[in-house]
Amino acid sequence: MLKKPLISDYTTQAIGLYFVVLIIISALYINHVMPLQWMVSGAVQTLFFFLLLPRLMSAWQTLPEKSFKRTVFGTALFIRLAYVFISYAMYTYYTGEPFEFDAGDAHFYTSVGEEFGNLPTLSNLDYAREVFRIAWSDMGHVLYIALIYLITGSNIIVPRLVSALLSAYMCVLVYKLAQRNFGELPARYAAVIAVLLHNFIYYCGLSLKEMEMTFLVSLFLERADYALRAENLQPKDMILPVFAGGLLFLFRTALGASLWMSFFGALLFAEGRVMKWKNRVVVGVFMGISAIFLFSGSISEEVNVLWENRQSNQINQMNYRANRINGNKLATYGTGAIFAPAILTIPLPTFVNVETQQNQMYQNGGYLEKQVLGFFVYVALFLLIFRYRSFRRHLLLLLFLFSYLGIIAFSSFAVSERFHFPSLPVFVILAGFGITQIDKRMKAWYLPYLFLIALMVIGWNVFKLTGHEMI
Repeated sequence: MLKKPLISDYTTQAIGLYFVVLIIISALYINHVMPLQWMVSGAVQTLFFFLLLPRLMSAWQTLPEKSFKRTVFGTALFIRLAYVFISYAMYTYYTGEPFEFDAGDAHFYTSVGEEFGNLPTLSNLDYAREVFRIAWSDMGHVLYIALIYLITGSNIIVPRLVSALLSAYMCVLVYKLAQRNFGELPARYAAVIAVLLHNFIYYCGLSLKEMEMTFLVSLFLERADYALRAENLQPKDMILPVFAGGLLFLFRTALGASLWMSFFGALLFAEGRVMKWKNRVVVGVFMGISAIFLFSGSISEEVNVLWENRQSNQINQMNYRANRINGNKLATYGTGAIFAPAILTIPLPTFVNVETQQNQMYQNGGYLEKQVLGFFVYVALFLLIFRYRSFRRHLLLLLFLFSYLGIIAFSSFAVSERFHFPSLPVFVILAGFGITQIDKRMKAWYLPYLFLIALMVIGWNVFKLTGHEMI
């Protein structure tokens, strides 16, 4: 019998945090108040997540495992399919086309995907890459769209429907991965959070690569974790992790590299009672041979360039963001030393009217969901590292989370939500575990944490207004 849900003790305060911060910022900067439609969208996101989370957890906690997984998948798919059509209509109304505000990459992926969506082009990828000047780290999403268009014709909504399907199944992968690492109750919390989290829903309505990329991350982690822990490892168990890990280099080089490095780190240093040495040898040889092929040729060159430019990229990009038209003049103060301590919970939500950041204003409630969940992630990390000292049992997840976010913290994308997104499955799993472990002493820190988040959000919005020379 699972324990009574605990999250209902926290959701009311989280909802209160959203509205208190919104009111304070709007009152302080009435001349730069956020447009009403984005206030409504943020409120809907907040209420949808924090009101439904305890209710679904309460309703689903006694379901048998198979029924729970079917319910998670079906509910997630329904929500995501509905959002695909709602967002299509919303973007068409506001922008005149079914793309997000200030769409850049989405136009590129869609147009090039259409060009690739024929057999002659697909049969000569090297030539196509030269013509369209596409790096290997962008080829994955282009091919994804091209293959769908080849089968269904050029309809922009079809790839988004497929993304909704992948996102729904990703919730099941989150459950399976969390169950194997932390047990049934944390896994159910993680799965329900994944079903409702705005960020997971949001990317199903875009023509960007983040949802497919994050699905592959979840698939790699779940199958690699299974292979390392399996009682009777079979050669076929290695097919999916190698496939998913290889494909990730066609979506984002840093992401693929951090996943593979995390896997080999877990292979070497994970606790022996959890991962048998026989499995480590078999899996290590299999993945090692695969890595030799993956890190050869063009992909190896991209990894080398990424490493060689690691120091200059952040400085150059921050200078560019400060000096461009409508840029934030204070962006030059953004450094890895500032971003790294807060990397788990940034970026912070936008509650003021910055006309060039319509997407960020629209997502303000979803951003705050992550900040609130951050409390439970910090609890989970504290317990795993200091109290239980069991972090080596979960090394694959932890190494990936910190290696990837570490790369992001010292890059030019430290405050870009898109680049944080692939780490969310692990973030959600840790949040699910943290919720189930809180005692009275830890609970006492929740309201001070929300107060700190409120100060950070207010400060962030002042920073934005100051940097854009609006105050």
